[in-house]
Amino acid sequence: MKFTMKWGSHIPILLKIMSITNGDVLELGMGLYSTPLLFWMCIDTKRKLTSYENDPKYFRLLGRNNNKFHESYLIQDWNKINIDKNWDMAFIDTNPMIVRAELAE
Repeated sequence: MKFTMKWGSHIPILLKIMSITNGDVLELGMGLYSTPLLFWMCIDTKRKLTSYENDPKYFRLLGRNNNKFHESYLIQDWNKINIDKNWDMAFIDTNPMIVRAELAE
């Protein structure tokens, strides 16, 4: 599993967006920075976080904290998930990066 301290530049943006929204949150691609942050912010504000991950290593590390505010799913194919819903915030940080634009649509 790769890790670098340079990651995490998205944290200020996530904090701002979470502070001006109040509904369900979608996370496509779990991460060492985004998942714990969104997990605790959603618990604190009683919001639903739904996280999807396709890398079993990341899922084993970050997908164990399911509760009434967080559901996480290990998936095989980004194109086969059903995310057709009105989300207040969607964070798309998938690997491979190539699928991000399609998922955003």
